[in-house]
Amino acid sequence: MVLRLLKRFGKWGYHDGVYGLDFGSPVSHISDHLYHRWFLLFDLKNAFYSTSVSKVKSIIKLKFTERKKLLEARFELQKSRQLRIFDPPEVRINPDGWDVAELTSLIMEIVTYQGFLPQGAPTSPFLFRLSITESAKSRYGLYGLIKSIVSPWEISCYVDNFIISGSKPIPTDIREKVFDKISKRGFRVHKIYHRDLRHGSPTICGLRINYAGEANKIVLPKKTIRKWRGIIGRARFDHSVELRRKINGFLASLRPIYGDKPLPQISQVLTKLFFF
Repeated sequence: MVLRLLKRFGKWGYHDGVYGLDFGSPVSHISDHLYHRWFLLFDLKNAFYSTSVSKVKSIIKLKFTERKKLLEARFELQKSRQLRIFDPPEVRINPDGWDVAELTSLIMEIVTYQGFLPQGAPTSPFLFRLSITESAKSRYGLYGLIKSIVSPWEISCYVDNFIISGSKPIPTDIREKVFDKISKRGFRVHKIYHRDLRHGSPTICGLRINYAGEANKIVLPKKTIRKWRGIIGRARFDHSVELRRKINGFLASLRPIYGDKPLPQISQVLTKLFFF
């Protein structure tokens, strides 16, 4: 409910190349770089835990500026409180009036745990994306700063996974500037790869790029295909609803990659199951 409220009432900007669990997909993330040769890949370690809650609070406070939106947001929170969707005992809604600070404080009480963005909470990916794309004190967030440094190379991120790519190698001084900006924002970089795709594609968000010049395409790693062939084969003897849902979820995840034409290695196993 809080995530819906934030999306509905906040004035959030759209940023090219920024994807997350609530927006876009790993396929969109990788597609931005599909025909490039040189890749710089890195993750942010403990991204949610390292996100500055005070900065997120400042951004939210800045965005809730219109009184109409403030009153509508208050109504939404009160309605949910009556339905007991959430009911933290320390939170009290003031019936005599609200201001932006009170609304922001209430939201942060709900979406944080012991002063951090909790892993697995539906609001955490959105708030993390907010923390790297928006800023209460400057024109650009972290993502905008990195984008200005690496231009003309292409950049995108899926939650805390970043890709910078181009037709030429990314110079060492550019990489150092990027990592310096990230460390100054309180994040730590790990799993850094600088690779020429002609020498093999790394796994990116569970997917790979088959390098073939202008015929590049996104594929599942062979290891993942073998794993799911085994899982689907097990369904011949295990007819549980949970396993069926798991397989259906996997098949749905294949459509953005392979379209309506199923993967041959998977289709061979599916034909042996009577319920597909």
